Amino acid sequence: VTLESVDTMRIASIAQRQYRPGGIVFREKLASGREEFTMQIPSIVDLVDSIFIATHCFGYGGGSTVGDETWFRVNMLAADSLSSPDVHGSFYLDSATSELRRMDLELSRANRLPRAIGRIDAVTLSTRFKEIVPGISVISAVCAINVPYGALRRANVARPVELQQLFAHTFRRPPLGMNEQYAFPRPAWAAQASAARELVWCAP
Repeated sequence: VTLESVDTMRIASIAQRQYRPGGIVFREKLASGREEFTMQIPSIVDLVDSIFIATHCFGYGGGSTVGDETWFRVNMLAADSLSSPDVHGSFYLDSATSELRRMDLELSRANRLPRAIGRIDAVTLSTRFKEIVPGISVISAVCAINVPYGALRRANVARPVELQQLFAHTFRRPPLGMNEQYAFPRPAWAAQASAARELVWCAP
């Protein structure tokens, strides 16, 4: 794989966008003034929201052992009544704490994305979570793959990937006994560099 571009973003968790049925893909204005389309990744707050629950079907997918933890898998499907793209997929909860550990999602109705995006057959993404303090988990890594129109039928079509990696977080008011800021190993990514395919950890 080739790393086309690399940048760093600062995101405030307090500014999270509230889920709206069929509004998972939206256009937003960046600090630079440029506009782009964004796919909202549901949080644990969204998954237990009454509106999200009312527009998705849920089913128990069994348990699995990951390290020294047992994860319960919950599958979900977006309601057929949603005419705009939303999300299907699975999320995994720690059986001991009920904390969200991972989500594997797929965009529903990808053929109804805004025309400005272009034709896309599918969008898949996997999200990992990290517990930063007991009872509080945040997104630690994201791996998303856009499948261009026709790529499902032709193996030689390039599939753009977006990778995100958390390398620091800062508390405005740290919990008792915690530092204000924590840093994690920063990925050695460089624009135009080549990397092993294993870097795209969500690829089948």
